[in-house]
Amino acid sequence: MVANALWGWLNRWKKANWQRRGKPIWAAEIWQDIAARVEKLTVKVRHVDAHVSKSQANEEHHNNEQVDKAAKVKVSQVDLDWQHKGEVFLARWAHDASGHQGRDATYRWARDRGVDLTIDNISQVIHNCETCAAIKQAKRVKPLWYGGRWLKYRYGEAWQIDYITLPQTRQGKRYVLTMVEATTGWLETYPVPHATARNTILGLEKQVLWRHGTPERIESDNGTHFKNGLINTWAREHGIEWIYHIPYHAPAAGKVEWCNGLLKTTLKALGRGTFKNWELNLAKATWMVNTRGSINRAGLHGQPQQMSNSSSISHFLLLALADTRQLQLLHFCLILGISLAALLGNGLIISAVACGHHLHTPMFFFLLNLALTDLGSICTTVPKAMHNSLWDTRHISYTGCAAQVFLFFFFFGAEYSFLTIMCYDRYVSICKPLHYGTLLGSRACAHMAAAAWASAFLYSLLHTANTFSLPLCHGNALGQFFCEIPQILKLSCSKSYLRELCLIAVSACLLFGCFVFIVFSYVQIFRVVLRIPSEQGRQKAFSTCLPHLAVVSLFLSTSTFAYLKPSSISSPSLDLALSVLYSVVSPALNPLIYSLRNQELKAAVWRLMTGWFQKH
Repeated sequence: MVANALWGWLNRWKKANWQRRGKPIWAAEIWQDIAARVEKLTVKVRHVDAHVSKSQANEEHHNNEQVDKAAKVKVSQVDLDWQHKGEVFLARWAHDASGHQGRDATYRWARDRGVDLTIDNISQVIHNCETCAAIKQAKRVKPLWYGGRWLKYRYGEAWQIDYITLPQTRQGKRYVLTMVEATTGWLETYPVPHATARNTILGLEKQVLWRHGTPERIESDNGTHFKNGLINTWAREHGIEWIYHIPYHAPAAGKVEWCNGLLKTTLKALGRGTFKNWELNLAKATWMVNTRGSINRAGLHGQPQQMSNSSSISHFLLLALADTRQLQLLHFCLILGISLAALLGNGLIISAVACGHHLHTPMFFFLLNLALTDLGSICTTVPKAMHNSLWDTRHISYTGCAAQVFLFFFFFGAEYSFLTIMCYDRYVSICKPLHYGTLLGSRACAHMAAAAWASAFLYSLLHTANTFSLPLCHGNALGQFFCEIPQILKLSCSKSYLRELCLIAVSACLLFGCFVFIVFSYVQIFRVVLRIPSEQGRQKAFSTCLPHLAVVSLFLSTSTFAYLKPSSISSPSLDLALSVLYSVVSPALNPLIYSLRNQELKAAVWRLMTGWFQKH
């Protein structure tokens, strides 16, 4: 029954992801739930063995093709009937000298039959047996999945290592230890005469530990030059977690295999079509692989172009609102409730102002535009956050991130512009009431609204275009639950981010100018209001100004503190709370704040609601 239930999940995944053949399995979101289910089951294992006896491997040591052929014959005798029985298919390979040939043969053989061996990411089998005829002591180990579920194994905290074989030099060197940092793809190389554990440790200490510090994790295949007691003792003494991938093709080999191919191509190009003098060219080739504009950044054709974002990063990883499934669902419900309240409140204000002819005044016209900006900002950030919380994912596409940045800055800039215009409206109505019809006529209001929307569009377009023209080389993980320009700038590896900082500085000056205008206007307003002799007149003036002042204070205090707070008190939880305040809570509270003291607006909303209920 358990096998049938698991197989049902597998079939549903295959139907939903039939076009993903050949791609890494951990990119599929449904595997998060499958992995959690598989982790708790006692899984039946189909043992596919590519073992070739050690004597035969030594006998054929100088002819790897015959060993490979023998491994193929051995593998082809296995009846791969796991699809019919509903068993989880797990492949393992021999520990001795035939391991690499058997691994490659099994991988190719199964791949040709449409079997995705990356399912081995979910579970591995460790056993100690003299021959590989049966599994004697099998035990389950932690899954290796890099989507963020198991934080200890999250992508970007490891070095991936491997050996490449080259023609032997006069000094006897014929191997190169390649070490790639998992986040940035930075390559380090170390030539050695033999692929042994001692040379591996020496290369890691010289090229990684001395230059980059002690890593948290090192990933490799399970070859004998990596998987032995000397390596394990050294890693334990340094507090390094050493992970062996079976097969090495699937979980984390992308970076190191890609760099290995680039390194060989570069060495061959420097040797004019051969690997002649590769040891002398190794340092230069490594530099070229790591340098922007070279083979690593411009492609194998050597065209000097920068690594573009569209080709290097296809998606970003947003900050998860919670780690556990229960908290994720709780956050989903809370955000859903807040967003529905915001949609209802702003929608009622828009409908009441649009349908109520007595509300067609400059004050309510600008209030309608402000409600539109609140609706837009809620619809920009909240839907993706709700989707990620509900489906337990963190991904957002590159184009989706660019659209989110553009729309967020567009509505953010428009809201600040309308808050400034509404302050001017209150200043004119209280301080210069006789000139109100002249200064704030219908044509003047339309021009100011058009200027606010146009300036916000231009402001957002400049920031978005400049931000997404920067090359990004520090991963794709954003420390925010939506795409934000400061978080994207942290991923930039180019000095051209100074252009964006200049734009931000100019924008800050404009925002500060608007803030000074708002403060000056309210100083004048309060001076006039306090001189009004009648208490009723003062209350009417305050009922007009205080809601706007509360909205401005909430908007400016949360957004300013979020971007200008000292780095000493900065933390992911505080940043997340502040971003939720100014991007979600503030647009939801604005309708409530405006309707508390405005009797005309409350009456119009009530008439709208009662009229709708009477019709239905």
